[in-house]
Amino acid sequence: MSHPAPPPDAPTSRPGRPSRRLIVAVAVIAILVTAAIVVLVLTRDDGSEEGQRAERDASAACEVLEELPRDLTTDDLDLDEPQVYELQAIGSLAQAAGKADSAYEDLGRAGQEVFASLARLDHDQLVASLDDLRSQCEDID
Repeated sequence: MSHPAPPPDAPTSRPGRPSRRLIVAVAVIAILVTAAIVVLVLTRDDGSEEGQRAERDASAACEVLEELPRDLTTDDLDLDEPQVYELQAIGSLAQAAGKADSAYEDLGRAGQEVFASLARLDHDQLVASLDDLRSQCEDID
């Protein structure tokens, strides 16, 4: 017994497999989005925007640093303590400012030292790095 042909309006692709039209549509959308991003990047005003971002990041790093207690102990470096994450934020923001604008290069270097001393769990170096960072923050104000 032969089976009847499927009705003309029945889908011809197998279920669970995307159709070629869908794949082409997704590819076209991805190309258009990429083109739009490239146009936005190429047409933005880098000078003032980068400087503003660097200033914002430097200011934020210094504000968080100002709120940290100056007498951090080794117990404060426990992963259960919020200071560890604040120190990471300070280091990240300082480095971002240094990368975005060479005027904050020393601040960025000090941020790298904060990260390095955290990674080594070197309390004495961390205190020295934070003092250096505080000095950099005073120069910014």
